[in-house]
Amino acid sequence: MMHEARLMRHYDHVNIVRMYGVAVDYEPLMIIIELVKGGSILSDLRTRKGTVSHDEKINCMVLGTANGLCYLHSRGCIHRDIAARNVLYTGTKIAKISDFGLSREGCIYRMKGSKKVPIKWTAPETLSTFTYTLKTDVFAFSILVWEVFSDGDEPYGDLSSAETKRRVMAGYRMQPPAGCPEGIPELMKRCWEQDPDERWSMDDAVDFIKYRIAKLPDDDSIGERDSRDAKANFMMLHFAMLAFCILQ
Repeated sequence: MMHEARLMRHYDHVNIVRMYGVAVDYEPLMIIIELVKGGSILSDLRTRKGTVSHDEKINCMVLGTANGLCYLHSRGCIHRDIAARNVLYTGTKIAKISDFGLSREGCIYRMKGSKKVPIKWTAPETLSTFTYTLKTDVFAFSILVWEVFSDGDEPYGDLSSAETKRRVMAGYRMQPPAGCPEGIPELMKRCWEQDPDERWSMDDAVDFIKYRIAKLPDDDSIGERDSRDAKANFMMLHFAMLAFCILQ
């Protein structure tokens, strides 16, 4: 948990969950992060299945996640667990990347030993070499895009993790979900290329989403909404900590 806190303290971006502090004087250790009402993108898609517009999926869920991941990569962070379940979604429709338990600083990370990994979101080169790079996150992002436009379906359907691993390493990819808007299949294709050198960077993905797919809302309105959310979270945190101190 301290590893996660040490990473999160460096990040300040609208599409990254904010960390406010760590309570170290009591057990168990607690990380104090912003309150995000509404759960994850995955839970939101499943709750509102079939009713989330393409515009919201593109502009808020996909582009928001892409912007957050692009920021992490610019700060030299490999998230290693990008998936719709790990991106929170506010009531004002802002995506916020969370869960930094597997994240690592740097542009390359070699996993030692056999450890549990999210097979269905993991790039083929990582499945074979246990080496993570920024392009590993890009591959995982492509699976998240598939999740968004399938309304939260399980990637690869009923395939087991072992069978998924075998097929992905051999070059198999899922078909785009039915009814995808123009540009989304191309985005997925470019982000899940077998060769990581041919795979887009997150900068490439963000530019493609912005200029080829998205109908962008005004950036200022996003900033204002996030500012209101942050102020509300800060006040709730302030009163919670005050109550905690009084009870002690």
